[in-house]
Amino acid sequence: MLVNISSAPSSVQESLTSLRFAESAMTCGIGKHRDIRFQSSTKSAMPGHRMGLSSVVKSKVRIGKLRNLEQLVTDFFEDLQSSTIVCITFLGGDNDVLLREILPSSSSSAWMLLSRLNVYHKPIVKILPMDLIVEDAAANSGLESICKGSTSGTKWRCPWDYTMVDDLAPQFKTILEEICLSADVLPDSVENNYLWWRRRENLDNRLNKFLSRIEETWLGTWKCMLLGEPVDCNHLDSVLLRLKSDINCKSEFDAEESLLRVFLGGTRSVSELRAFLNSYFVREIDELFGLSHQLILEAASSLKNNCIKREPLIMVFDSEVQMFPWENLPALRKQKQEVYRMPSFGSIFSAIKINCCLEEQIGGAFPSFPLIDPLDTFYLLNPSCDLEDAQKEFEEWFKDQNLKGIAGKVSKVEELASALKDHDLFIYIGHGNGMQYIPWYEIQKVEICVATVLTGCCSGSICYKGCYNPQGAVISYLLAGSTVMITNLWDVTFPDIDRFGRSMLNAMFEKRSTSSGNCTLCNSVVQEFELKNKRCNKRNGKKKVLGERKLKEDRLNLNCGHRQMIGSFISEARDACKLPFLNGAALVCYGVPTVLCQSLKK
Repeated sequence: MLVNISSAPSSVQESLTSLRFAESAMTCGIGKHRDIRFQSSTKSAMPGHRMGLSSVVKSKVRIGKLRNLEQLVTDFFEDLQSSTIVCITFLGGDNDVLLREILPSSSSSAWMLLSRLNVYHKPIVKILPMDLIVEDAAANSGLESICKGSTSGTKWRCPWDYTMVDDLAPQFKTILEEICLSADVLPDSVENNYLWWRRRENLDNRLNKFLSRIEETWLGTWKCMLLGEPVDCNHLDSVLLRLKSDINCKSEFDAEESLLRVFLGGTRSVSELRAFLNSYFVREIDELFGLSHQLILEAASSLKNNCIKREPLIMVFDSEVQMFPWENLPALRKQKQEVYRMPSFGSIFSAIKINCCLEEQIGGAFPSFPLIDPLDTFYLLNPSCDLEDAQKEFEEWFKDQNLKGIAGKVSKVEELASALKDHDLFIYIGHGNGMQYIPWYEIQKVEICVATVLTGCCSGSICYKGCYNPQGAVISYLLAGSTVMITNLWDVTFPDIDRFGRSMLNAMFEKRSTSSGNCTLCNSVVQEFELKNKRCNKRNGKKKVLGERKLKEDRLNLNCGHRQMIGSFISEARDACKLPFLNGAALVCYGVPTVLCQSLKK
């Protein structure tokens, strides 16, 4: 069942525009945790002064003053990055009560608010009912006991107190706990080693099936909302133009181009699109809607979406759902969709703003789009001195690349803090998130932090405790201005994580060596962000109108092949893992699309 707000009856639309729903929708669209104080030193804040990243949103969100809502929305979309942004929020409590009033026939007690935002197209917002995810009772049969062996005695600590996920998908917490317990066991015999691998492979299979059920049960045919725009849109644009003209001439269906684009660009086959349309056209008995249905199917037959390249996608999750590895849903993983996750819209705006201010400080010598040179790397390898295999795997390779760093010993905090400030990339290969060597308060002192790779267990986990601000290495690096971080959501094991790291770094450095930096399409990225920069500087007292820019004609191609984003290497590297879901799905990328380049500083 689907609630299509845009096509709801007028009486329902009036209800949705009430102050109560406007406040709820704005809260969910930005993220329930929008009041987190992401802080960053920028030129506008001047050195020594801290600026609340959430002020981009919070200082303007005064829903009680609806006369300012239009300007708020205008400013919000002007600040969006060129990549598509998808926001996923779970609704319960008061929101559930309101939705039950609008849809009294629904039996759902929880809902998903799915928002898709793009500077080139009108936003799409869908509300989807959520049902209980039931795990197959035979999933764990025959493997009730974990193999015996030596353990550290570490117990799994859940990073959240309670979320709706605990009720809707209780097995997810169970799977995470079993991942931790099995990773902590060191088998003490050949037989126990066999049992250990059977347990791990079983967990890998369970997680794979669980993600498939999430996609099937909660998203259904609307999974296409989670895919980026096609890189080459010329054919899709021409098909859409012809389709919209046919629909307007032959039927009374109000063809919304942004929704048609999702229909056609996101489904992989005509049969998949037919299932999507059957869920969308709830009034199929109407001949006019049936005609529109047929016209869309005919247009889809001329498109082939199975192997197309897609632009990067930024996903924003609220605290109820951020622990899920959404990047590994079958629809995204099969198409190797490049995904960056962020805890709020404010964190996206901050990453862009920091980069813009850096350009101003150095007189415009840097392009406004985040760029890094992987040869300008500092590494901290095996500081605990108990990961000999990892050190053997990477130390010589790092030296061959002439990278600076420390291996096999603990570095001074001052040296690490300097590395986070003076280089383009920081790689940590060791236990945990590395904050045992450089604490969070030292990280947050860094004004413009480097891109970061943290390969330790749970390095990307964000801890939520009630109404308090979330904590974790990810938050600290975002506060310090890092534009991209590759981390793990849960416990991972060697040598799989080494396989991932080696695969990703090999591909990254190889692509860097072949990057020409002379692409006209890539340079258009710089021009677009410079234009956005100028608008940000004229924000005070000047009214902006959406659609003034001719962005559609100058569409940005972020994956042209000359410059590649860091996040694009992750999907390929996941497949290098022997346990592609148990270990591979743990790896995620926080931040905004960040481009590889050659020698920015020299």
